[in-house]
Amino acid sequence: MILKELEVPLYEPSLDLGNFLLTHGHLKLYRPEADGKHVIMGHEHPAVSIKDDLGVKHAFKAFLNGKLLGSQITVLPLTSPLTIGMAMNETPSS
Repeated sequence: MILKELEVPLYEPSLDLGNFLLTHGHLKLYRPEADGKHVIMGHEHPAVSIKDDLGVKHAFKAFLNGKLLGSQITVLPLTSPLTIGMAMNETPSS
């Protein structure tokens, strides 16, 4: 594991920093410790896809902000230059 080799601690399932809760986002999101906190997560890595006048699709990395179950939530875009992420405007709400 890369983190272990670099001696970087892994906070599983989350890291509580007072008013902020940092989590990867792959586990059940609602947990009592998230109540009223600003949850910052990745996992979905949002993007937005649009078509130009010629019908060519362009995708852009994006931040996703909102409220969920009493908490403010921010979903972070990918930092990797190799892929864009998941186009939120093309993803079924289910």
